[in-house]
Amino acid sequence: MHVKKEKIKKEKIKKEHHVKKEKKNKPHHRSKDSKEVINPIYPESEKRAQALKEESGSDSELSSDEQVSFKPSGNLKKGTIFQKNGIDRKYLPPKEKARPISKFRMYVFKDGSEKRVLHLHRRDHFLFGRDPKICDISLHHISVSHQHAVLQYRSRRKKTRSGRRFTEIVPYLIDLDSRHGTKINGDKIVASKYYQLLSKDVVQFGLSTREYIFILQDEVKIDYNKKQVKVVEEKKVLTVIDDAEENEENVVELKPEKPEVELKDLEEEDLWDL
Repeated sequence: MHVKKEKIKKEKIKKEHHVKKEKKNKPHHRSKDSKEVINPIYPESEKRAQALKEESGSDSELSSDEQVSFKPSGNLKKGTIFQKNGIDRKYLPPKEKARPISKFRMYVFKDGSEKRVLHLHRRDHFLFGRDPKICDISLHHISVSHQHAVLQYRSRRKKTRSGRRFTEIVPYLIDLDSRHGTKINGDKIVASKYYQLLSKDVVQFGLSTREYIFILQDEVKIDYNKKQVKVVEEKKVLTVIDDAEENEENVVELKPEKPEVELKDLEEEDLWDL
């Protein structure tokens, strides 16, 4: 009997000790009058947190300037090839870019009358668009995009009939995903795709009625006396430069000589040909 009484006492002591531990582990208790949770251990820290919330306000009350923005700022592009005059470039030239050896032009016509002549041989590419800060050739029609299209000269490897390789600089036109597109000979081209330009091709930008005739300078005959420009198809004069068999590799084209004129009779655009 004595042993049983001792066991009962030990069990009661264990239960009382367990109940005390549970009470100590409870950090919060509810008041009888209200349902709010009261922190009796750290009341000062709770007051500070509440004061900070009131000062900062909720996220929904923040203005658009104060809210966090995860958009790229563009600071990494400053001073690099990805920007020009603080404007992001939509186009970067490819690795096979090359400056042309031949001289190309674009004659601009509207309603049958010549408006402008563009000399396109001093750079490896020319950007057409409405933004003069970044474009090489500024266009003014409202349907033209800020960065509309690019004339790019690319170095291409080719083979002759005998199998000998040679490089040729070829002009291409690419539309930069413009809103109203670009046309070559009346056909709208696919955006972000290179199209080879041939001599006498007609290019149109957007909804503009102006026609840009792309032509090689050697195919244009200038009458310096009458100040007229005519497109002619002259027969090529070929000569063999060595005693080997006559083929595409050992033939050179002789260009016709220009007439002798005085510089004072020429205009500024004509002086480019000298």
